[in-house]
Amino acid sequence: MKTIFLIAKNTFKETIRNKILYTILFFGILIIALSRLLADVSAGENEKIIQDVGISSISFFATLICILAGINLVYNEIDRRTIYTILSKPVKRYQFLLGKYLGLSFSLLMIVLAMTAIFVLYLLWNQIHPHPAIFQAIFLEFMTILLIAAFAILFSSITTPLLSAIFTVFLYIVGNTLYTVKLAEQQAILQKGWIQTIFKTLYHFLPNLHNFNMKVYASHKMMMPLPDFLSAIAYGIVYTTLVLILAIAIFHSRNF
Repeated sequence: MKTIFLIAKNTFKETIRNKILYTILFFGILIIALSRLLADVSAGENEKIIQDVGISSISFFATLICILAGINLVYNEIDRRTIYTILSKPVKRYQFLLGKYLGLSFSLLMIVLAMTAIFVLYLLWNQIHPHPAIFQAIFLEFMTILLIAAFAILFSSITTPLLSAIFTVFLYIVGNTLYTVKLAEQQAILQKGWIQTIFKTLYHFLPNLHNFNMKVYASHKMMMPLPDFLSAIAYGIVYTTLVLILAIAIFHSRNF
């Protein structure tokens, strides 16, 4: 465990020193601040608009940082050949990968907490009392980010940053729209046949990120039912664990 935490610590420092991170973070905070302008042009929906934009901004920009940082973490070590030096020490491959993931995750946690604190202060400045559902929604968005981080680490260990970015963004987009497959099936929009089989396969195997989306609850100041909330957390933990196990297995099979 000491080795994992040491690698995580170094990864955290490496991520935090990235200047691109602060640029993206600045734009995220700027969008939150500008949400009032969007709310002013809406009819009686000021509070709802500000909350929706705030939560969405935290999720989007933290995910963007996650992808940009994650796709380079393992690849850079391989490209610079520092991986040989690291693995020549008493460091096992799973320790290296888990350390990278934990370091990235802690960096993302700090970013989400910082943006959340600014968001809450902005709500209070606009005389909006933050409902607990907001924090519940942000927590589930963070679960999404942790899952995306696992995929970024997986792809970073097997391919180039460009392809890793493409694959990770693809999974993020598909994961957020996958629930429509179930809706189409329920409404008999999706016709039976090989197309339906493909979509159903994707639905069952790819991450369904809609499970973590509770912006609707937050905007209406409603807490997600506890069974659904716990189910979403369990889904995130299990799926993230499986992705990390796959990443470790693939990384272990590579010749360094």
